Amino acid sequence: MIVSIGLVTYRTDIPELGRTVDNLLDALEVARDKHGVDARIVIVVNDNQPEFIAKIEQFVSELIPRLPDSVQVSVIKGHGNVGYGSAQNRAILSGDSEYHLVLNPDVSFSQNVISDCISYMKSHPDTVMSVPQGYDHTDQYAYLSKRPPSILVLLVRGLSLRWLNRVFRSQLSRYTYSETLPSISPVPVTLASGCFMFCKTGILHKIKGFDEKYFLYFEDFDLSMRILKYGKIVELPDVRIRHYGGPATRKDARRLWYFFCSGVRFFNTYGWRSHKRFSDPVLETEEIGDSHPTLLK
Repeated sequence: MIVSIGLVTYRTDIPELGRTVDNLLDALEVARDKHGVDARIVIVVNDNQPEFIAKIEQFVSELIPRLPDSVQVSVIKGHGNVGYGSAQNRAILSGDSEYHLVLNPDVSFSQNVISDCISYMKSHPDTVMSVPQGYDHTDQYAYLSKRPPSILVLLVRGLSLRWLNRVFRSQLSRYTYSETLPSISPVPVTLASGCFMFCKTGILHKIKGFDEKYFLYFEDFDLSMRILKYGKIVELPDVRIRHYGGPATRKDARRLWYFFCSGVRFFNTYGWRSHKRFSDPVLETEEIGDSHPTLLK
């Protein structure tokens, strides 16, 4: 079985990238032992500055001697900053594999994550994407999975003002599944975060990966909406990551512009009342044991 991994770098902190890759290699070793996994890591350098490209090349040159025979690494560069989704597509569409992991270089995780994703998806063939329970740098649950946002939620999230967050707490809570997540059982969700998406590669190829019209923000939501046509997205409680948050989390004026432009594109595609048009996925009651998952609160 081949698992491919797409890592997109942009002005990436090398020690942070090294931590993520070390975690990844440990997880691939466990997946190798349990599932016979061979891995193809594709690092896409989403940059046009020679010094940042050189840093990644140096990192990879030092990484290669450490790799087991079951893991290969390649670098794709020279295209400049084409946006996150477009860069990930260069990894997704570059070869064949059974599963593909869309991964940010600013996450850490335990050795079980890839093996557990494979085990779950093997036993649940209607699942086309597994996603983790995400935690921030303070070990607080990060609510990475989402429902389709309303326009109000889009504005409040984009402005990211504490007083607005307090005023519209109930709307934000629904958006982030806070009444349902985190759970001790697998829970189907609607929208996944692009920091960690473990997908069936064939389905990613079928939908042609990310929509490259999204330069930054909402490309993961759009991909989630399109992949749901082929099966479930499930958040797995035993698959946990810590997401530290890279440059895209800091919304200066330029990034706010990208955020709202991508938000408008998302609503134009799925309807300006999309949050009311789309129902939640049906919970897997046969696994959970009743009509509601048990929460970790």
